[in-house]
Amino acid sequence: MSVNKTTGAEYLPSRMPSKGRRERTCVSGMGGAATIPGCEGSRNLSPRSMPDWATRRPRGLLLAALGEGAPHGMALFRGDLYFARGTLMYRMDADAVISLGTVSDTDKQFFVFEDRLYVYPDKLYLQAGEITLRPLALDTGEVSGAVFQGNTVTLPEDMGWTALGFRAGDCLHVRNADYDIPAPEGYYRIRAISGRVATLVEKFIGTSQSKARFMRLAPDLDRVCVSGDRVYGASGKDVYVSAAGSPMDFYSRGVGEGQRGAILHLASEGNITACAAWQGYVVFFKENSICKLLGARADSFTLQERPAVGVTAELANTLCEVGGALYYLGDRGVYRYGGQEPERISSVGDRWIIRGVGGTDGVSYYLA
Repeated sequence: MSVNKTTGAEYLPSRMPSKGRRERTCVSGMGGAATIPGCEGSRNLSPRSMPDWATRRPRGLLLAALGEGAPHGMALFRGDLYFARGTLMYRMDADAVISLGTVSDTDKQFFVFEDRLYVYPDKLYLQAGEITLRPLALDTGEVSGAVFQGNTVTLPEDMGWTALGFRAGDCLHVRNADYDIPAPEGYYRIRAISGRVATLVEKFIGTSQSKARFMRLAPDLDRVCVSGDRVYGASGKDVYVSAAGSPMDFYSRGVGEGQRGAILHLASEGNITACAAWQGYVVFFKENSICKLLGARADSFTLQERPAVGVTAELANTLCEVGGALYYLGDRGVYRYGGQEPERISSVGDRWIIRGVGGTDGVSYYLA
């Protein structure tokens, strides 16, 4: 303790006279570890433990540039890494990279549901254990001699439902192709499949044999996410909810209200740009509003929308949940959404960012 000779007041000196003196420096603008005195030669430092520095595993090259085209996203499915680049999709094994098939040259939305990896907006899926992408949408064309009886549809002898790509839980769309003996048009839920016979949840009136066209429809979804046993997606201003336990059924109505899917519409200005499962809800974003989906069954689904700083379609991939809140890059910086008004927690200054992606290691939120 020192004493001011003029006033007699005691004060602490600016520097302690100890040889083991420690100093702490506050960094307000992070320009990398090399800009911090004493850290010029340090490597593998990470701000994960902010405000303290922590060491991380060294970065390394996992895979050299493969083929041509821009990267369009990656996903982890059953311990394997899948990624899209240009017009191809790949799976990376321990000693090889396997091409799975052709995709569109666009950014991808991946999600896992039970034993399948789904790829949007291409409307493709990969069955666990296989290396071939398959289409979500199916169309048999005109089939002659299909028999509709009770709650079953029987195909001709040279056809089988499984071989055509259908499976239990699908929504079967039947379209009539015979004006003399019309087929029972509509949407039906497949309960079970055995060879040529598909057993449905719904029942037909009487028995008929006619020419029909069988389809499995898949909506064009720009954004998708999974919450519980349903798939949620958005296309334009429309919100799609799949039937419970069936990611390929958005249309059948024969199942109970608690199981069937739903299609809702947001009439406000602008298209839906992003969606995410959060705290038991599904939250949809527009550029200037945030909408929460309420309810647990088709007859109680409600969209609750409020004006707020949202996210553009180009920055939709910055949306990420960390520590019970949703973080994303908005028009003036990084925002944190906790259920009410989003809070801006960081500014981007004068920079104009048009694309980006966000992620988390379970602790921190990262932007690139």
